[in-house]
Order: sequence, then structure tokens, then C-alpha cells
Amino acid sequence: MTERKQTPEEICDEYLLKQQLYHSFSEEIKKIIGQVLNNGEIKIYGISSREKAPEKLKEKIARKEAKGIEYKILEDIEDLAGVRVVTYLESHQEQAVNLIYREFEGSRPGIQNKYDPQGYRGTHFVLQLDETRTKLPEYVRYKGLKCEVQVASILYHAWSEIEHDVIYKPGGDLEKLRSLGLDDIENSFHEIMAQHLEEATIQFDLLYKKHKEVLHAGKVIYSDFLSDIRNAQSNDEIASILDIADKFSHKKPEEAVQMVEETIKIPPIDPKVIHKFVDKELYGKNKDNLLEKCVDILKHFHVRYWNTERILSSLFLLALHPTKKVSEEAMKAIKDTVKYNNTFIKRFKNLYPQKTALEFIKKIPLGDRKKNFQVIIVISEEILSLEVEGTEWSSVDTLTFSSGALVPNDFLKEMRRETIDFVVELFEQSSDLKDRMALVRVLLRALETPHNVVYGEDIKEMIREDGKRLVEVLTKFIFSSDKMSNYLIAQEIEETLIRLLGSDDLKTAEVQALYARFQENKDYGIFCTLVGDIREFRNLDEDWQEAEKRRANEVKALVKAVTERGFEKWYKKLNDFAGPLQEGAIDSWKYSMFKLFITRLTENKMPLATALLKKAVEEKSALAQEPFVTTYLFVLRKINDFKSWDSLVAIICKKKMSNLASSIAVSLNLDMGADLDISIREKDIKLLSALVGGEKPFKFVNSDDFQLRYMVFNTLTRIFDKNPSRIESLIVQEIKNHKNLMNMYLRELPFASHRKWMSFRDWSADGIKFIKQQLVQLRDLDWHMQGMMLELETDPIHIILEIFKKRIEKDKKNEEHYEVIPYHFNPDLQKYIAEHEKYITEMVGWLKDMTPDWSVYNWNVTHFIQRIGGASYSSILLKLIENADKAMLKKAAYALNAFDGADFSLCFEIVKRTDDEDILNRIGGAMSGTGVVSGEDGLARAYEAKAKELESYITSKDARIKVFATKMRKAFEESAQREYQRANTRKKTRQIEFRG
Repeated sequence: MTERKQTPEEICDEYLLKQQLYHSFSEEIKKIIGQVLNNGEIKIYGISSREKAPEKLKEKIARKEAKGIEYKILEDIEDLAGVRVVTYLESHQEQAVNLIYREFEGSRPGIQNKYDPQGYRGTHFVLQLDETRTKLPEYVRYKGLKCEVQVASILYHAWSEIEHDVIYKPGGDLEKLRSLGLDDIENSFHEIMAQHLEEATIQFDLLYKKHKEVLHAGKVIYSDFLSDIRNAQSNDEIASILDIADKFSHKKPEEAVQMVEETIKIPPIDPKVIHKFVDKELYGKNKDNLLEKCVDILKHFHVRYWNTERILSSLFLLALHPTKKVSEEAMKAIKDTVKYNNTFIKRFKNLYPQKTALEFIKKIPLGDRKKNFQVIIVISEEILSLEVEGTEWSSVDTLTFSSGALVPNDFLKEMRRETIDFVVELFEQSSDLKDRMALVRVLLRALETPHNVVYGEDIKEMIREDGKRLVEVLTKFIFSSDKMSNYLIAQEIEETLIRLLGSDDLKTAEVQALYARFQENKDYGIFCTLVGDIREFRNLDEDWQEAEKRRANEVKALVKAVTERGFEKWYKKLNDFAGPLQEGAIDSWKYSMFKLFITRLTENKMPLATALLKKAVEEKSALAQEPFVTTYLFVLRKINDFKSWDSLVAIICKKKMSNLASSIAVSLNLDMGADLDISIREKDIKLLSALVGGEKPFKFVNSDDFQLRYMVFNTLTRIFDKNPSRIESLIVQEIKNHKNLMNMYLRELPFASHRKWMSFRDWSADGIKFIKQQLVQLRDLDWHMQGMMLELETDPIHIILEIFKKRIEKDKKNEEHYEVIPYHFNPDLQKYIAEHEKYITEMVGWLKDMTPDWSVYNWNVTHFIQRIGGASYSSILLKLIENADKAMLKKAAYALNAFDGADFSLCFEIVKRTDDEDILNRIGGAMSGTGVVSGEDGLARAYEAKAKELESYITSKDARIKVFATKMRKAFEESAQREYQRANTRKKTRQIEFRG
């Protein structure tokens, strides 16, 4: 190779001597590429080769010199040999590049994407023969030669050839030809490119893709796909069949539904390992994944309305599935199927889906109605709705939502009457109050007007007609003769009556008469005082504050009204009021005023309150429920009436009322400021100890009751200061006994510390050690648990780092769903660690333990350091970088990996110390992270920003930094161009598909 700088003439003269060599070299590269691409995967239009014409070489040298670029020797010019690969499709272009790249791995200097939104597109790169080939006799003479390879699709190839001949080589004086209209021709070329050629390219790719999909679908759909599903060896095989069903359900709904039905029936198959990492395994799909896909298929517009009854049959089965996500998605699909859809009604002008769904649920056998109850409720509610909704893509990037009101006709009115009659029949067949409440809510839906849309007099008239029938039905539901038989149902109905009375159009005589009956019933008035929120108590047109004040006064009056003489009457009344809670028909929070009544009664009429609650517990009546008993016991502890408290606790234990064990624990959870020395006795601690250990007198208690465990633990932390060492041992024992509740326990401890109920400074060394062990075992450390670490000692840095180090070590053992480093890091903990003087030294030690190759340990250690961040992050890495040891630089390069890109200044601290390709590649990868971006061209903009950030490094005096920064800027610019191209292609592809 010539060492001194050559003149342009000398370069051209040398090339003339070697032209035949470059011709042969290009032919050999063409032959190799032809063999690589002749594998049937992609179709190639043609491969051509050439050596550069001497006159073109002379022109190129002159053109470059004009731009200030000069070639020193012939070997600086990389396109003296050239090969062009022309593919039929643009999508094949990328495949061809990848195949060639694999063949020439290790001998390809770089790649360049040529992209002009109004011009040529292709991929250009330079190749050399590697050492393995140049050792062979037939290739030895090509050692060191370079060949430029161009890969383009046939349309762009044709365009570039024509453009080259017409625009750049017109065969005359260019300036004179421009004055005659050559510029206009050039503009027309760009217009053709923008309007036709690019779209044709995308169309061809789309058609080819669809063609392949059709061929593949044909092999599945026109085979015995049911046997294929039944005999599949893995869930992934079935998933591939369901993918076909998903894509072609609009063409073959019958076959798609058959695939779904068969998938639902087959027994589960254990997920297969589809990839093994060094210390992890990646599993394929499970049965739940398949069922979720089934729901997606059945949700398609063209499937759910193809045969609604058949679709509902499958969705009903999926709605009963034990996996929550599957059942919830199936329920949503059922709702969407029955919902009045504007698009369907416009197209088909009927209410077929709703009528079919109604007939479907009416045919459900009596014995199966209970298990399908929730689905029946959903369908009935949607049928009785008067709202219609729909969506429509009005343009490629605009989804229009429409809503409105149904237009009443005889068919709709009859269907509503049938639905009401069916729901009434279900009500009469049911004895479950919770179910009856749900059915009443469905019926009341028929009296609702459409929300937020304009509707006419015909809607109001239909509601008035349905209202007459419903008032008659609802009256029978809640009145037995003249006596109200169900207060809770009456309360639910009253809210709707109040709304109807507020409308002049819907305020019928029937509605007014029923509301008046409610107001006349004194016991119902007492029920509304004690049960429900303020909306259910407030009178029509009454101010909220006035209603709250009146309610508080009525509670006082009720306390005054309770007398020994009327004890039995009040006992029955209160049990009637508490009944809905016992039946699970109402949430306990709606009994807040009832609890206030118990509180005031206990404070003002202790003997009567005691008699009521004792009788209730003795008889295990509705009044003997946790909210009421807890309230009573809590007031007794508040006034230190230990005798009455002990008496009721003894009855609870004697009657083995497991549901009231938590009441005992809660009543010991005293108000802030309570004197524990007076309020908590040794006897109380023994009772809590028995609850922890499941010992006498609490052997009857269900030890796995979550509420009980929560209350016991919460109370132990509340009374910790009474006897720290004793309570600590009980807390530890409680955690050990119920490790499945570890998350709950370790969430409560920091709350207790924050509330000043207890301090970890009062814990023993063994107790702290136990807590540390649990923090290692937990799958995830929430924000509060992290904060708790700061309280384990005065200066707990060694404890905190030990916990995280052990979590990192534990993750090496292939723990599933184990989040070593919290996603949401507590900022106080983060700041404490980052600023601690011992942190940097400790982290350097962790990094030194990293393995040479990728491992879970390496990932977790670097992730931890990045999450802590701060100035210490740079300091730790600089400690590793300083000695320029190759192994340490490699570990520092690992530690740079970050989701949103590495710190460039740290990257170049490593770059200036090494020429190791592996390390530099890691640095390049670390610098390329973009984090979360927004917009279709977000990635492109992120790469542009990175390229700009490198400008200051390109002018560095350090040669390594300058070379690497230049290389990375070029890579980022090419990545930005490539991402802009992809974003543009995606947009145009969507536009084409939308038009289709």
C-alpha cells in the first residue's frame, strides 16, 4: 500500500492498473451475495456488479475536492467496486440486508440508509472479505479491497436510474437545459415520487403481506383445525390458530367461532419454556392467555352480531371463569354485545342483538340462573337503557364518538315490557336480599331518561307508561298489606321517586302516591335516620347541611325514646334494621349513624345498651354484628368499664362467635392520648396473645380471617408502649404464623411508627434482624416499607445496603415476580443513601463483584446505582474508571446502561481510556437509550437531540473522544433518518389501509 499522499492523477493512474482487479472483486461479491439470497425466503429481481468507470472516478475526486474533501490514496475510496441488489418489495430490502450482514459479519465497516421523502430510498454499506476468506487461494488477491453494496426495491431502482439519466446526465449543457424546462421535469419527478411511487411501494408491500396471510390462513381454515387444537402440544400452537381466527373473523365468522368454542373446551396445557437465559426461563402462553384472545375475537363487531345467541353462549362460559381478568373481559364483551350500537342500528335498522339476548337469558334453566345472575343483570340493564352509542373512523386519525337516544317504537316498547316481566319473575323467585336489590336497580333503570343527550316527548311518554306498571310492581315488593316489609328496597326506590318528582314531565299521580306512603311510615323514617347516606335521608328540596343537622338531632331523640318498657319492641326494630347488613345486601359504611346511635345509647343509657347487645350476642341475632358490637365494646374501653367489657367478651367466647373476635381486638385499639397504663391491663395482653396463637379462649376463631389478622396486628402496634418486649414478640409471632399476609404486616409497621405508636429504637437486635429478613423476602418494597428502613437504627446505612444486597442475591435464584429494586423509590431513602459517606465505598465493592458477562447480578447492581443516582452515581463510576483497568472499565460500561440513555460525560471518561471494541460497543449501546418518547416521530427527534449533544465532544483534543463522538453522531443521525422514514411509512400505510 502506498504510504505517501498521492495526487489525483496518481490515484487515477493506479486505478487504471487495478481496474480489472476491482471488476473481478465486484463479480465475486455479487456471486457470494447471490448464493446468500438464493434461499427462497425472499424474491430478488436482480443482482448486478460494476467497477467504477475511470472518468467517473476523476469526476468524484474533483467533486469532493470542491467540497474540501481529499483522498490521500486509492484505498480511501470505498466504491471502486459496487454491487446492486434489487428486491421486488421494500419489505424484502431489509431482509436482504440482514442476510448479507450475517454472511459478512466482522467485515462490514458501516451502513447508511439513503432516504429522501421525495426521492430515492435504499440501503448502502461497504463490505470487505474477512480473513477466513482471504486465506483461500481464490480470494487472497482481494485482501483489503472494499465493495459498496446498494440494496433497493425495484420501483426505487427504476426511479433512480431514470432520474440519473434525465436529471443528472441529460446529455447537454445543464444550465441551458434548465432554462428550457429541465427544472419543471425534475419537479414533476418529485411529484410523481410523492404522489404515486411511494404509495405504490407501500401498496405492494401491503398486498404481499396480505397475500402471505391469506395463504397461511387457508392452510389453517381449510384443514381439520378442531383436531389441531385438540391435539396441540403447546398453548403457543393454539395461539397461532387463534391469530388466524382473529385476522379473518370478518371473512369466516363460523370458523372463527368454532376455534373459540374448541379452545374453551380443551383442558389446560402447562406453559412451555420457549427460551432459556443464563439464570432465567421465559415461558410461552398459558390457558388464560388463550381465553383472553377468545374474548377479543368474540368482541369483533362482525362476529358478535353474526350469531348473537351463539356468541353469548361462549361469553357466558368465559364470564364464569375463575381468573378475574378473563371473567371481567367477558362481562365487558357481553355488555358491548347487548348495548344499543348506533353503527349497527344505522346499518341493519333493527334491535336483533337485544332481542336475541333477552330470549337467551329467558331460556336459562331455573337452576342455572343463580350462577349466571351477574350476566343476566348486565343484559337486562342494557336492554332497559334508552341510550345508543357508536364510534366511527371519520378519517385515518379521527375516531368519532356518537351518542343519542333510542327512538321508541312498538317493538322496543314490547321488548322493554318483556324484560320488566322477566326481572319481576326473577325477583319473586329469589329470597336473597342482595340479589333482590340488584333486580330492583335493574327495574329502576327503566325509569331513567337518557343522559346528556336531547330526547323527545315520545321517550317521556314511554317512561310514564312503564312507570305505571313499575309503581304497581314495586309497591307489592315493599308492602305486605299496609305494612312495609323491606326498608332497604324502599330506600333504593325512594331515591328514584325523588328524581321523578323533580320533573314536571315524569311526576305522575302513581309516583306521588307511593312517595307519600313512604313518608307516612314512621319505622321507615327511623331506618333512614340510622341507615344510608345523607342522600337517602334528605327530604325533597332540603338543604344538605340542614339535613345533617336534623339527622343528628333525630339520633338524639331516638336514644331518648329507647326505654326499658319498650325494650322488646326496640330490640326487634334494631335487628330488622341490621338485617340487610347480615345478608350482605349493603355496605357497612352505610351504618355510620347506627353506630353513632349505639355510641350515644351506651354513653347515656348503659344498662339498656348492655341488655340489647348481650341479648343479641346470646341469640346471635342481626344486631350481633361486628360494627355494632365493636362500637359498644370500644365505648366501654373508653370509659374504662372493664366489668361490662369482660362480660360481653366472655359471652362471645362462650357462643364461639368467630365474626366478633375482631371486635375484641379493635376495642383495644384506643384513641390517641389514652393512658395505656390505665386502659390496657395484663389480662388484655393475654387475650391478644391468645388471638395471635389461636389458643383458649379463641380456639374457635378462623385464624385465616384477614380482617381479624389486620385488627390484631394493628392493635398490637397501637399498644406497643405498654410492654415493648412482650408486644414485639407477639408481633413477630403474628408475622411468622401468617406469612401470606407479610405485605399487610410490613405496611402497617411504618404507619405505626409514623403515628408514634411505637419506635424501632425500642426493638431488640433479634427483632430488627427478623424485620430485615422479611424485607428481603418480600416480592416488592412499597414506598412506606422503604421509609421504614430509615427508622431501624439511628444511622441504618449498613442495614439498608445489606437488605438490597441480599435481595440482589436472592434474585439470582430465579424468583418469579420479584422486584429487587422498587419501581417507585422513596425519595427520603434515596437521598439518605446517595449522600451517605459509606455508600460510594460499598458500591465500588459491589461493582467489583460483577461478572465479566451479562448476569442478573450485574443488571440489578447497576440498576440500583442508577436509581439512587445523585452525585454519588458519577463518583462511584469514576472510582472504577480511574485506574483504566480493562476489567473495571468493562464493569463501568455495564453500569452505564440506563433506560433513558447514559450520562455522556461519564461515557467519554471511559472512551478516552480504552480502544477495546467490546467496551466501546457497550458505551454506544448505553448512549443510545431514549427513555419514553411521545409522538410518531418521537424516537427520531430523540436521536437528533443526541447527535446535537455530541457536537462539543467532536471538537475535543483527545483523539479517542473525537473519533468515537464522530462515529456516534453519524449513528444517531442515521437512526433519526431511519426513524423518520419508518414514521412516515407508518402514517402513509395507515392512510392507504383506511382508504381500503
